[in-house]
Amino acid sequence: MAIRLEDLLASFRRHLRAAAKAPRTIELYGQSVEYFCRWLTERGRPATLDEMTRHAISAWLAELAETCEPSTVGTRLRGMRRFCRWLVTEGELEKAPTDGIEIPSPPDKPVPILTDPEIAALLKVCAVGSGRPGTFDRVVFLGRRDEVVLRLLLDTGVRVSELCGLGRVSQSRSQSRIEAKTTAPRKTV
Repeated sequence: MAIRLEDLLASFRRHLRAAAKAPRTIELYGQSVEYFCRWLTERGRPATLDEMTRHAISAWLAELAETCEPSTVGTRLRGMRRFCRWLVTEGELEKAPTDGIEIPSPPDKPVPILTDPEIAALLKVCAVGSGRPGTFDRVVFLGRRDEVVLRLLLDTGVRVSELCGLGRVSQSRSQSRIEAKTTAPRKTV
C-alpha cells in the first residue's frame, strides 16, 4: 500500500514544531508539500511517496517558474528539500529526490530611489502641529517621531522590520546594533 504524502506531512509538521521552528517556517514548508500534492492530483497521479520523484519535483518546479518569481520557486524547493531530508532521516526514503536540484537565483532588482522632491514631500507630512510653544502637543510629538523614523529608513537603508526590532540605543556612542534578517550584523546606525 502506497504511503500518502498528506499523512507524512502531519508528522513532519509535528517534527518541525518539536524542533522549535518558527510558525511561518512550518507554514511555508507545509504549503510546499501541499502544493506539490495538489500538482500531482491535478495530473491524475496519487499524492503518494512513490510519486515523489526527482523528475516529478523538477517538473513541478519548472511549471512554477513559468508563473512565479524565482524567490517563490526557491521557497517551494527549500520546503520540499527539508521534507525529503526528514523522510530520509525517518527511514521512509533512501535518498532525497531533491538532492542536486538547484535553487534558482533571483535576478538583482534595483531599489527605487526617491527624488529630492519626493523626500521633501514625505518629511513635510511630519511637520504638523498646533504651534503653541511650551505645551505638549501630541500631534507635534508624533510628527517628530515619524520624521525620525523616516530619516532613519532613508539615511541608513534599514528594513522596517529591523527598525521595529531596534533595541536600546547607546546614548554615549549614539549607536545601536541592527541585526539583519540573517541574524548577521549588517549595519551600525
